[in-house]
Amino acid sequence: MLSAIFCLASDIIGQNVNLDSLTYTQAIAFYNGVVGDGSSLYTGRHYSGYDFGIEGHQYFDTNQAISGSLLYDENLYDNVAMYYELVKDELLITSPDNDFQIIVKKQDIEWFDLKGHRFVFLETSGLSGIYELLSMGVLDVLIKRTKILKKEVGDRSVKREFVQHNAFYIRNGDEVYVVTSKKDLLNYDKERKKEIRKMLNKNKFNFKKDPEHTIIRTVEYLGASTNK
Repeated sequence: MLSAIFCLASDIIGQNVNLDSLTYTQAIAFYNGVVGDGSSLYTGRHYSGYDFGIEGHQYFDTNQAISGSLLYDENLYDNVAMYYELVKDELLITSPDNDFQIIVKKQDIEWFDLKGHRFVFLETSGLSGIYELLSMGVLDVLIKRTKILKKEVGDRSVKREFVQHNAFYIRNGDEVYVVTSKKDLLNYDKERKKEIRKMLNKNKFNFKKDPEHTIIRTVEYLGASTNK
């Protein structure tokens, strides 16, 4: 990475710097002074990853970098190669020389987009970390996507795989409601429980098969009814 930082910076200012005399920290500082605010993306910790031999991968959607937009430290960056790591809940970017991955400081992330999915960093109302914003309106629908490393020990082998879990939330201002089942969804507004059930049955929404769509449509229905 030192060579990439050196080349980027020296190309900009046209001066010769002895790369061998620079430590990693000095090179980062030199690069920051030349490039400016955008360089803060590259000052995070090095991401170490996992051993080989694990089924699946630890990322959102794909184990390949996804190009997207990122609002970080009040600066908007487009076409950033990113990975959203679901086990450790970290946003990763590639180093300038594409040699390794860097962990982006979560507290400075406002949002990032990956394949049409909007992710936001939250640290309020009992929520902490990166969440996907599925729907935004009178009521917001959030999903926390996580993966765990599952291990199964057999007689002669050990199977390890990444398994994904999703947790759903309805947010109304500072209030957050957890939705784990159809029952939870119906009980969100107990006074309108029968009305919600009727709407779900009429539109043939199935929570078990498609919880995301079912929650979003229910929240949209409640929000539209509230605005009438």
